[in-house]
Amino acid sequence: EGYKEALKAANLKPAPSLGAHSIELGEEAAKSVLDAPDRPTALFAANILTALGALRAIEHLGLRIPEDVALIGFDDFELAPVLRPRFTLVRQPAAELGRRAAEMLFDRLEGRGRPEPRRLVLPTELVVRESCGCPVEPAP
Repeated sequence: EGYKEALKAANLKPAPSLGAHSIELGEEAAKSVLDAPDRPTALFAANILTALGALRAIEHLGLRIPEDVALIGFDDFELAPVLRPRFTLVRQPAAELGRRAAEMLFDRLEGRGRPEPRRLVLPTELVVRESCGCPVEPAP
């Protein structure tokens, strides 16, 4: 939603390919952005699948991470530290998110929930690794 609001504020329309949620769509979206004459110096992928697709696009175009383009993704996962380059990712508290969503659902089903939508904000953490070009701690 924040992405759409920012585009609207700038009088821009969202690119459908940027809503990608697969490796293939992530690769397609990244290629379209990276082929532009004013190529960006960094990409942010909404999830690990689109990050992997962006990685394929970057390799296909002969670019290097992070020297030519930095890559950051959302939703850290257990195998991220073994990928090369090691991905910089935003870690979210997935278990807590699921638990809180289930609590809200059961509260609503049992008549204890509020009828209006409720916004719940949980903390995230930026896990800096090699793909952003920032100094990082050596891998354990």
